[in-house]
Amino acid sequence: MHVWLATLTESENSDSSDLLMNAVTWAFLIWGQTILADIIEQTEDPDYQICMDQAFHEVSKLFDMSDLLAKFDKLDRAREPIDIVPIAPVTVADSRSSAVLEPFSVTYFEQPALLKQLVPPVIDWPGAQAVPVVIGLAEKPTLFVLHMFSGRRRPFDCHYWIETLAPQLLPEFNVISLSMDTAIDAQLGNMMTGPSFSHATTLAHARVFGLGLTGPPCETWSAARHLQCDALGAHGPRPLRSCLDAWGLAGLSVRELLQLCAGSHLMLHSLLLEILISLSGGGSIMEHPALPDDESFASIWRTVHHRCIVMRAYLAQMIYIEQWRFGAQSVKPTILRGLGLPKLARHIHSCRVPGLPRPTKVLSGFDRTAKQFRTSAAKEYPPQLCEALIRSAFLSLKMRVQRSGVHHVPWDNLDAGAREWVQALATCSCTSFAASYLPDYQPAL
Repeated sequence: MHVWLATLTESENSDSSDLLMNAVTWAFLIWGQTILADIIEQTEDPDYQICMDQAFHEVSKLFDMSDLLAKFDKLDRAREPIDIVPIAPVTVADSRSSAVLEPFSVTYFEQPALLKQLVPPVIDWPGAQAVPVVIGLAEKPTLFVLHMFSGRRRPFDCHYWIETLAPQLLPEFNVISLSMDTAIDAQLGNMMTGPSFSHATTLAHARVFGLGLTGPPCETWSAARHLQCDALGAHGPRPLRSCLDAWGLAGLSVRELLQLCAGSHLMLHSLLLEILISLSGGGSIMEHPALPDDESFASIWRTVHHRCIVMRAYLAQMIYIEQWRFGAQSVKPTILRGLGLPKLARHIHSCRVPGLPRPTKVLSGFDRTAKQFRTSAAKEYPPQLCEALIRSAFLSLKMRVQRSGVHHVPWDNLDAGAREWVQALATCSCTSFAASYLPDYQPAL
């Protein structure tokens, strides 16, 4: 950035022609749109990442060409609109016309004010603590990895890399992965309701989990809901949230409200377990789509819970990646948020696969042949990203163990029901493979 600013200043002050100055300015703006993102991605400090991005946008505003370039970019991404012929609805007499419908709760429309009372500011967060491990279960201390929303078992998934890399990177521990997902077992992996979530929180309070991995369903948060789905016309999924009304927009149908409630429950349950793991001395990584460019769109990263509570945690950091650098078939901008894991950004970026071409494929719209949204192709992490997540988490956790030591938790002192749940889920995590993934929203559960 400094080199560009110096070049721009030199061109402006020299006797060069306006044509040369315009060429340098245009090159700077193109560089900012195409190259700067890669440089920012390699920067470990998230605050410095934001400063670099803001600095470019502030400087670009000084040039008239910036608006022209933005218009060209908008034209490149534009699609020809489809004329929808309005059809007059068939009206029938409504026998319920005299019925009084139940109104929305007043608090539903006053979410920011309500949450401000329920989310107190975090004044202090405990610093480095010993990493929890369980003794008495195996010959070596056991380090439990709780993988929430792990998805189905498949070749080269995160569970595979945990089993493969643990003997190399954490040989002093017996590492056990608990894949907590309904794709593994409808009851044992249920993060929504039932005893499984209670067992998980009980064990998290007891300092059992040394590492947490999570990627809560994004379908109710997805910015793709704001895109017109040509294949479905007016019947495509519409936005359920906004940045200001993160917990629900007005005028939603009953089905949409149920879907919204399920998505919010799963996200909050995930954050709760991550916070408990962090407070107990463990580390955690959460994966979720990157922030939408439109600031009015909803995102988990923009919620008051994440900004004002989770990001106050020990070694909280947000790492921007693009999944194509790890073998994904689309660009897939993503944020990995780490807790309690030192040097996580450095480890993640060092795992990128060199020499991959940047894909041009865009995952949007509905595939009528496959009868699914094209974004479904990005539901599962590519094998290289799975390896990067586990390798980076283990390397960071190893640094924590070297710095702060371990905290021993006796296996026999844990709740009997929770121990049975752990053993049953650990078995299912190793044996339950499925032919295809499940949808994010599963109303039958």
